[in-house]
Amino acid sequence: MDRTLKHESGFTLVELMVVVALLGILSAVAMSRFDHYKTVNAINDDMHKIAAFFQTQQLLAFTQKQAMQITVNGNQLTTIIDPGGTNTVGPTLTLKNVMQAAGSPFLISQRGFGGNGNVRINAVNTGAEYSCVQLDNIRIRLGVRNGATSTCTPL
Repeated sequence: MDRTLKHESGFTLVELMVVVALLGILSAVAMSRFDHYKTVNAINDDMHKIAAFFQTQQLLAFTQKQAMQITVNGNQLTTIIDPGGTNTVGPTLTLKNVMQAAGSPFLISQRGFGGNGNVRINAVNTGAEYSCVQLDNIRIRLGVRNGATSTCTPL
């Protein structure tokens, strides 16, 4: 009677379960990092859109010689052309994130001046490059929100 052990190739069930468990852990970590990346990217994108929207409205106010008012409502910026006069609703910008504004509604004169204050995203400590837009009489600058004082420090 020959009792030699045969060497069979393959993986045991335990080895396969360990590999599947490791893949599950790695994919969970990757998904959480991906979600964070998506959030940061959405905030940076919204900040650039806000700055471009205000710059466009300032230019329109100057070139069309009409005063404008921009209001912030949740995740939407709305332009009212000739406030106090015809009150025509102008361009609207809808964003992915909810905003807060200090100085809203923002008034822009016929010369493109005005709109002092800042607009920021409600989310805090996201690690986004920009978290607010600062508006002064002429300039519109992207900045970082100081969570303690809710001020916008331009970069």
